[in-house]
Amino acid sequence: MAKIITGAILSLLLMFSALQAQVAKPNKGIFALTNATIETITNGTVKGTLLINDGKITAIGENVSIPSGATTIDCTGHFIYPGMIDGGTQLGLEEISSISLTADADEIGDFTPHMQALTAVNPNAVAIPVTRVEGVTTVLTIPQNGMFPGTAALINLVGYTPDQMYAGFKGVVLNYPSSGRRGNFDRRSEEDIKKAEEKSLKNLTMYGQNSSCMQASKVQQKRAIK
Repeated sequence: MAKIITGAILSLLLMFSALQAQVAKPNKGIFALTNATIETITNGTVKGTLLINDGKITAIGENVSIPSGATTIDCTGHFIYPGMIDGGTQLGLEEISSISLTADADEIGDFTPHMQALTAVNPNAVAIPVTRVEGVTTVLTIPQNGMFPGTAALINLVGYTPDQMYAGFKGVVLNYPSSGRRGNFDRRSEEDIKKAEEKSLKNLTMYGQNSSCMQASKVQQKRAIK
């Protein structure tokens, strides 16, 4: 029995070592991407060199001076594009929609603006590197369902923690009440649809009024403390 346990432990250690070897560590330093066709946002197409220093683009042009010690990558025949931005996704919040344990995009309740998408982002989601390879480098990950499902967060698709991925923008999501049918399966009458719309708009107005009253109360409390 002891030999079996020892063998199992050694196998696990070997597997762990192999997995570690497969994880490529990021390279740091200065990189010069030469002879590339570079598509810029403000200056059109540039043929030449793109210089990256400490993870940031520092120079683009035909006559870029390459510092000594820089890693040079010949990009002849290749194009360099700015990273694309996805303006609305559940990337990082939802792994497998049919398995609730991997889905954090939907919270219970119709009014949950305090729920932070950034807190629920999984940096190890398998869809993140796949999306990044396709050219999408930044996304706005958005909670779903409910009138106020939570606070969306702009994230870069690189980083080991949600804080490292955070790209500096958050926004409360409002799903404005719909006045139309939900599809061919929606068998409600026109009257029922109208009633549902009026109820949703009434709730939206109530949320707004309650928020205004709460904000006014906080202002009064601060003044009283002073």
